[in-house]
Parts: sequence; C-alpha cells; structure tokens
Amino acid sequence: MPEAHRHVRLGGLMNTEKEIRKMENLKVRVDAYERELVVEALKRTKGNQNRAAKILGTSQRIVNYKIRKYSIDTGQFR
Repeated sequence: MPEAHRHVRLGGLMNTEKEIRKMENLKVRVDAYERELVVEALKRTKGNQNRAAKILGTSQRIVNYKIRKYSIDTGQFR
C-alpha cells in the first residue's frame, strides 16, 4: 500500500505516517528552541534559576525541570 494511503490513529484523528513524521520533527525543533531559551536566560542570570524563571515568565520549578529534561550543566554559567 502506498505511504499516502497508510493511516495511523493518533489522538482520535487519522494521520498519515508522513504527517506523524512532521509532528515528530516539530517536537524536536520546539525542544531545541526551548532549550536555547533556557540556556540564554541562565547565561544572562549567571545560573540563577529564580531570575531565569522571571525572564522566561515561568516558575523556578519549571526551569529546574527543563534543566533536568535537557541535561543543562548549570555550573557553566557561574
């Protein structure tokens, strides 16, 4: 069966495998951009997570979560 005709159920919607790959690619790009924003905020604040959170408009808890998620070494900013 041609790729355009193969469908996979995702979130209650029918999606072709090509559309699913596009969504995965979007996730990779969004994660990379999010990591870049966190790193830049940490650079500006010399690693101060509370101040970085204020710059990003979020909580220190979320910034800490993103640091762990993206394996960011905060020691490099001090």
